[in-house]
Amino acid sequence: MFKKYNMKNIILFILILLICGCSKQPIEISQIDVLGNKNSIIKSLSFNEINFVKSKFKNMNNVSAPKGIYWPYKLKISSEKFGGLWLYNQHGYIAKLNKAFHPCYKFRDVDELNKIFGIENTANP
Repeated sequence: MFKKYNMKNIILFILILLICGCSKQPIEISQIDVLGNKNSIIKSLSFNEINFVKSKFKNMNNVSAPKGIYWPYKLKISSEKFGGLWLYNQHGYIAKLNKAFHPCYKFRDVDELNKIFGIENTANP
């Protein structure tokens, strides 16, 4: 009734399980508020806008925050993984609001993102 499994098939099966288990989970974000000066809300993103931002999270680069960077905006993100306050720079830098600015990422193609956030790309990096 039970076939003997050779070692090659067992190892292949274990590798498949590991690959499936290590795959990235989808990013769940329920709300994003863009905050400006004095933490005033510039914009609360719609469902479609949140989905667009989620798609941008997949293409971010993990970077170190540039020294002396100006953080004129905050993103208040409601999410299990990415929840909390994040600093945002109109040049695409985003960093967790903490003493070390870690983790820090850089978005690609920020012009569309800035339009969705309701901000302009004019201030110093």
